[in-house]
Amino acid sequence: MKKDKLLHKAINSPQNLKFSEFGTLLEYFDFYPDCSKGSHFSYCHDRLRETITIQDEKGYAKKYQIKQFLKILEENNVI
Repeated sequence: MKKDKLLHKAINSPQNLKFSEFGTLLEYFDFYPDCSKGSHFSYCHDRLRETITIQDEKGYAKKYQIKQFLKILEENNVI
């Protein structure tokens, strides 16, 4: 799925964003996997100096984590 479509889905329907799609979306915006502990995965960004931790919940991303990600993008004028 393309970057714009995934971003649109994250904004308009975060409860339906699959965990794998969220990981792809993070990587589209230059976040990279840093480390993982159990069910938690951390993604970092060099220029924004931000880290976000995400979890898989039955194949879907957690809604509040998607909102945190979108807030980071908005605060840094990325979207």
